[in-house]
Amino acid sequence: MAGLLVSLLAAASCASGGSAAGMPDVVLPAASGTDSLNPAELREPTLINLWATWCIPCKRELPDLERIHSDPTNAARIIGVNVGDDEASVRKYINDLGLTFEQYIDLDGIVESALRVSTLPATAVIGADGRLIEVHQGVLDEAGFRALIEKAG
Repeated sequence: MAGLLVSLLAAASCASGGSAAGMPDVVLPAASGTDSLNPAELREPTLINLWATWCIPCKRELPDLERIHSDPTNAARIIGVNVGDDEASVRKYINDLGLTFEQYIDLDGIVESALRVSTLPATAVIGADGRLIEVHQGVLDEAGFRALIEKAG
């Protein structure tokens, strides 16, 4: 396990090619259980928001991400990644909040570790070339998310 974590951290800090673009090369199951996501394969402007059901600040900012996702002028893919909660709890939480943007589960916190996230919520900004541009740790409002989308290009 320690070797896997070291490999993921090294991949997150590299600057070129494949998973070295900054995102870990890991397959995350969809909260719906019907699809999966490998963050290292993203090649479009994307915000990846890491959250947990126990995180009160996360609950405050998720509706802002939903508004951005529903905005037809939005230029970025919006993805939620739950860190550490079981699938049933995540699905209930998503349904209770009425979230419709993509949601995946990182049960083991691999993405959180690879991005060196120390607090939730956290938002990773991915550019059109798939490179990790920035990781913001802490709460954002709609204007803050839109500023990150501008950086994503």
